[in-house]
Amino acid sequence: MFRHLFYTLLMAGIASGSAANAQTFQQHANGDISIHVVGVYRYPAFSEATIIYRNGLVVGGQFNYNITLDEMHFISREGDTMALAAVDSVDFIQLNGSRYYYYKRGYLQSIDSTHGVILAFHQVITAIKGNDGGPVVSMEKESFMTNDYFAGNGQVYNIGEKGKGHMYAKELFYMGDSYGHFSRAGKEYLLQRLPQHAVAIRNYLKTHKTNFNDLEDLIMLFRFCRSLPSAG
Repeated sequence: MFRHLFYTLLMAGIASGSAANAQTFQQHANGDISIHVVGVYRYPAFSEATIIYRNGLVVGGQFNYNITLDEMHFISREGDTMALAAVDSVDFIQLNGSRYYYYKRGYLQSIDSTHGVILAFHQVITAIKGNDGGPVVSMEKESFMTNDYFAGNGQVYNIGEKGKGHMYAKELFYMGDSYGHFSRAGKEYLLQRLPQHAVAIRNYLKTHKTNFNDLEDLIMLFRFCRSLPSAG
């Protein structure tokens, strides 16, 4: 049984709080049909991750990021699936080669970095549709994982054990620092953080049409910034 529990840090390690039913993602069509979904995960399996807390404490475990619920889940010692709580005390989570930062009620996944500026994205669900293109897929609290990985602008995930439908998501891109301070990706933030390279960055943006909502454009911009000399 899937349980959504509180995550509590103790001096001896990790302990769980009181149990509660898992949150569900609900969508109504004509007021009479709902979707009850445990969630689509970023990765097809839970894997070893490290949590770095702001007080310096380091904790490891088996984790996976739940896109639907926008929660970081882990497997407890008892084998239960639990949601990470007290997330404001987390510096970052290292999972499958990416860092996850908690920012304003959601998780940002790092993509790239340059001169101390981190490029990250947050994925938001835009629609869930059946294979026939209808707006609703009927599921009875079915748990499922996706075999699809994040691949760029506008992701489509297969959902349900038998591919009952698709979940559509879009990405919102952010720039920030290692202290967890993020803003929506934009020219102003980059110029503010890299004033020593302001002229070079402005010249690049004049000659390269850059859409700050496009992953490929942002990767190219960060690649250019990495070619600029470090301060000092």
